[in-house]
Amino acid sequence: MSVANLLTLLRLLALPAILALLSEGYVLAAVALYLAAALTDWVDGLVARRYGTITDFGKAFDPLVDRIFIGGTVLGLYFVVGVPPLWAALLLVGRDLAMVAAWWAAQRRTGRQPSVSFIGKTSSALLMGALPAIMLGWEVGLPAFYFALVFSLVAGLDYVVRGTKTFA
Repeated sequence: MSVANLLTLLRLLALPAILALLSEGYVLAAVALYLAAALTDWVDGLVARRYGTITDFGKAFDPLVDRIFIGGTVLGLYFVVGVPPLWAALLLVGRDLAMVAAWWAAQRRTGRQPSVSFIGKTSSALLMGALPAIMLGWEVGLPAFYFALVFSLVAGLDYVVRGTKTFA
């Protein structure tokens, strides 16, 4: 287990603690832990590139953990604070489940791992940025989430188009 993969694992393990803090009303602590965990998404890639520890496992594990971290946070927010609406949370999680299934199918079919795109990374960053605003109850939180959700659907479409050309 490389340092980069360990950071990714820590992001995944932070999710239950974030949701527990939120459900107990420790919003600032939940936001602080969330931001620290979200930061590992940037740091793990930086560490892997800088120290030459990029692995096939890490290339698959990091985006999967991103999907679980973001989707789990969104669903947790719905159940703890009632925002975003359930339809929006399920749309995002459904999109992510479809992306994971498509990645798995492409990898099994070709033996190659699909690469993460700039638009995909951007949509994850937008989602990760919108969620603390929702946690804090800021008025901008939900509109930012909707913007990020639309961007994430566009990224999903981009992956479908690129995947069809590359893995068909």
